[in-house]
Parts: sequence; C-alpha cells; structure tokens
Amino acid sequence: MGRLTTRREIYIGVFLISLATLMFEILLTRVFSVTMWHHFAFMAVSLAMFGTAVGAEAVFLAPRFFEARRAPFHMGVSCLLFAAASVGGFLIQTGVRFVPEVSWGSLDSLVFIYVIAAIPFIFSGVCMTLALTRFPARVGTLYAADLLGAGLGCLVLGMAIGVTDAVTTAFAVAWLGTVASCCFLIRERRPKSLGLSCLACLGLGGLVVVIGIHAVDQDPLIRLQWVKGKSESLPLHEKWNSFSRVTVSGDPAAPSYLHAWGLSPAFRGSRIGRQLVLTNDAGGGSFLVGFDDDLGKLEFLRYDIASFAQYLRSRLPRPGGRRGSRARCARGAGFW
Repeated sequence: MGRLTTRREIYIGVFLISLATLMFEILLTRVFSVTMWHHFAFMAVSLAMFGTAVGAEAVFLAPRFFEARRAPFHMGVSCLLFAAASVGGFLIQTGVRFVPEVSWGSLDSLVFIYVIAAIPFIFSGVCMTLALTRFPARVGTLYAADLLGAGLGCLVLGMAIGVTDAVTTAFAVAWLGTVASCCFLIRERRPKSLGLSCLACLGLGGLVVVIGIHAVDQDPLIRLQWVKGKSESLPLHEKWNSFSRVTVSGDPAAPSYLHAWGLSPAFRGSRIGRQLVLTNDAGGGSFLVGFDDDLGKLEFLRYDIASFAQYLRSRLPRPGGRRGSRARCARGAGFW
C-alpha cells in the first residue's frame, strides 16, 4: 500500500475533489439565498458536514467492502457519483418551488431540497475518508492536498460564478469531480470504469463551455425557475458574484406607471414613463428610471419620500447663517 501512496495521481485527485466539494458548498449558499432567503443559506454548511459524516460512517461500517487494496477504485467511483449527484441534484433544485409559509407543504419542499443538496457530500466524504485512512504512510501530505484544494475552492468559486453564472458553476464542479475520478482510476485495471469517467469528463467539459457562453451572452440554457416561492420570468440582465445575484427586469421601451416609495400630495405632474426593476437575490428591489434628457419627466423624484433627506440638505442654511427648522425649509421648498 505504501507504493500507492506515492502515486502523484492520488494527490491530484484528493486536491480536485476537495476543491469541488468546497465550491459546491459555497455555491449552495448563493443559490439558497436566491431561491429561499439568506437565513436558509447557512444550512448549506450543515448539509456539507452532515453529508461528509455520513460518507465517513459508511466507510467505517463496511470495512470489508472498502478494503485498502481497492481504495483507489472506490475513490474514483465515489468522485464520479459526486459529479452525477451534484449536477443532477442542482438541476432538480432549479425546478423545485420553495413554499414560503408555515405549512406541511413548506416542510416537504424544504426537506426535499436539503436532502437532494446533501447527497453529493456523502460521496465526497467517502472519497476523503478513504484517502485519510487507507494511506497511513502519507496521511500528512494527503491532508495538505485536501486543505490546499479546499482553500483554493473558496477563491475559485467567486471567480467562476462571477464570470458565468450559478448553473455553469455547478456543471464546472461536476466536471472537477470527473477529473478527480480519472486521476484515481488511471492506473487501475478497470478500463470500463476509466472509460466511463473519461467520457463523463469530456461531456461535462463540453457542456461547461456551451452553457457558459450562453450565460455570458445573457441567453441561459438553464436557469432558476422559482425564486422566493414565485415563478421568475427571464430577466433582461443577470449577474452573479460571490455575495449576490443582481437582475434587471422589465421592458425598457414600454411606458409604465412610475414607482414611488411615498409621493407628496403637492405633486401635480405625470408619473408615466419608462422604468426597470433591479433586484438583489430576488429581493430588495430598486427602480431604474429611463432618462431622455428631459428633466421634467423626473420631477416626481423630488416629491418622493425617498428623496427627503437629500432635499432637506439642499435647503438647509449654511453654518453661521440664520437657523430654522428643517420642516420649515422643506415646506417652503414645496415638498408638502
């Protein structure tokens, strides 16, 4: 067994599966923040710990099945199953509606989403447990490869999701799992298993490129269908990053009734214009008002309660000048 621990492919495989596992864990926090709410996103950490613990328990409860001489083969298969479960589970989640209410239906949807999300971590847990228990002569260096992959995964996720989107990143995570599988199986005398891993690697690699190109062009092939319990239509623009998902929706050419957070009764103008809606993680909406060099069409903004602070500040007397109440300044300017 000592000879196997010196194989370079084992270290590379451990590095890659650790990289993919951390990327998928952080990816789930981002997706849960959009499809549910941010306070549900923290559950992704618990799901990762639960899944890896289940995988470790499986290895310890079945020592005859997970025998040391077959460890590279089992690690390769577990990585392949991780890839299938991560991309398959993610695609299922895109079409599952979270029910935002206190009911049995809400509990059912939440449990289903969490169970599907935890399955990939079971297989990565099996792989990492085998790596750290079946190669005792090199456990230190293998653990170093594990930590290096995990640390790098935290950085790579932010870059990957920022360049493309969440769906493309999920496929990239699965692709990393297939590459790790190939590393573990490359010297095993199981050509069918290695061929399946290589075929999956090539297929997922091609899908990552195709889906990524469409995502960059704002023409996603696969996207989230339910956000905050509501069906979401295709936005005009969507951009993901490591801490939020920004979307812009609406028709830039169609006139609409302009939104105001609270309009003063003193306003007598028109509120018809062009407006788009900008959201952060499918919430916290802001409004983008179309501008065609006619300031008169934006007059309603001066009478909106959201502009109250800026409007008051522009009317306050300078230091050393005559002091008056802010309410009197605003009233004199015509806000009320």
